[in-house]
Amino acid sequence: MRLRLRHLNCALAAVIIAIAASAQKPPAATPQLPRYPETRVSNLPQPQHIRLYNGASGLVEPVLITSETPSLSSVCKGTKDSGSVTLSFIVDDNGLPRNVVFKQALANQIDLLALQILLDSRFQPALLNGSPVSVGRDVAIRLQVCIEESPDGTGKIRLRSPKTEKFNDWRHAPAEANLAPVPMPADALADGENIGPDFSDAKDIAHKSLDPHGMSGNFAFGVLVDEHGLGHIEKVLQSTNPKLLPIAAMMIQNVRHTPAMKDGMPVPLHLTERLEINP
Repeated sequence: MRLRLRHLNCALAAVIIAIAASAQKPPAATPQLPRYPETRVSNLPQPQHIRLYNGASGLVEPVLITSETPSLSSVCKGTKDSGSVTLSFIVDDNGLPRNVVFKQALANQIDLLALQILLDSRFQPALLNGSPVSVGRDVAIRLQVCIEESPDGTGKIRLRSPKTEKFNDWRHAPAEANLAPVPMPADALADGENIGPDFSDAKDIAHKSLDPHGMSGNFAFGVLVDEHGLGHIEKVLQSTNPKLLPIAAMMIQNVRHTPAMKDGMPVPLHLTERLEINP
């Protein structure tokens, strides 16, 4: 199977990634698609500006105090899987995980479970001279799971053994940071931003192909990449093979990104994702 994935943001419409080998003959011209979204409006919230104290003399590191444990069962009636997901985040002075983004991902349901575990975690914040302060952290969460298919076609994921978490301090941490609001406003979008010193595009960091059952097709989707780097399909822009569309859509939904960043704050952004599948 030959598969090519490209994404274009609404500002640049530039190819950023190609998956698998390219064909020997010159590629056919890419058909022009309507810009997605049709209107480009940047509507971003004001960030919370803070200092970071990574590596400060006398700093007491943050300590995990609560972490939700998903349902645990050693008996698996579905598909067994395992893997490690690395997330980057800031522990603010209230002990909340903020600016949570993917650093390494698996492009499957384990990513979603790891993200939810961290978002539900609470910390004793870092202390400096007895006062709570904010620091940047990475965490590698390793999960062994069982994915059980439901009659409606959805999958339920369960842990097969307790999770393991390894926290690390940020290397070369900046002295300051901008915290995104929690929750992010529903209408907050970076669609009108231009790439430059203050704004960076979303980038694909993990993807996975699925069996196309010998079929081929070309697809394009309007996707919202949220502040964590998860893609949400909002519109099908092109589909040359309706039978392959559900598989193509799942491939796109499984792509993980580093989100767009505005002055260091992760922000939601619309993309046009193109997918070409050839057996």
